[in-house]
Amino acid sequence: MKGLLLKDWYAIKSYCLYTLFIVLVFAILGGAMQGNFFFTFYPLIFISVIAMNLIAYEEKEKWDQYAATLPYTKAQIVSSKYIVSLCLGLGTVVLSGISQYVGMIVANTYNTEKLLSYLMIFVSLALLPAAFLLPFIYKFGVNKGRIAYYVVIIVSCGVIGGIASVDSIGSASAVSASQISIFVIVAVASAVIYALSWMLSIRFYQNREI
Repeated sequence: MKGLLLKDWYAIKSYCLYTLFIVLVFAILGGAMQGNFFFTFYPLIFISVIAMNLIAYEEKEKWDQYAATLPYTKAQIVSSKYIVSLCLGLGTVVLSGISQYVGMIVANTYNTEKLLSYLMIFVSLALLPAAFLLPFIYKFGVNKGRIAYYVVIIVSCGVIGGIASVDSIGSASAVSASQISIFVIVAVASAVIYALSWMLSIRFYQNREI
C-alpha cells in the first residue's frame, strides 16, 4: 500500500501541481473575500478532480494491466485513491478553515459558531464529490466518469447556492445551535457515504475485466 501511495504522490507532483495551486489561490481568496461563497466552497469541490486525473493517467499508461502483475490486490489499488482523495480533501478543509479564520480576524467579524459551521460544510464538500464520482469511474471508466464529474459540479454549485441563501451563515451574526447540529449531522453522514462509496468502488473494480 505504501508503494501505491508513493506512486500517486509522484504522479500528483508531476501532473497535478497546477490543480493544487488553483485550490490554494481559491482558498486564500475565500478567506479574503468574506461572504463570497464561490471562492469559499469551490476549492473543496475542485480538489476531487485530482483522483479522477490520476485514474485517467493510469488508464492512458495501461496501469491496470501492469498492476495485475504486482503483489497488490484490487482493493488496495482502489483504496489508495480513496486515501489520497481523503488526505487532499481534509488538507483543503484545514487550509480553507485557516483562511476563513484569518479573514474573520482581519475583518473583525470572528464568530466561533460561524467558523465551526464553515468547517462542517467544508468536510461535507470535501467528501461528497469524490464519494459520488469514484464509484462511477470504477464502474464505467474515466471517459464516462467525466460526465458524472460535471453532474457533481452542477449539483455542488446548487448546494452552494442553497447555503448562500442562509443569511445567518453569510452574515456576521451568530449561528444557532440547531443550525450547527444540522451541519454536524450532514458532515457525519458525508463520512458514512464516503465509506460506503469506498466499499462500492472496490466491488466494482473487482468485477471489472482488465
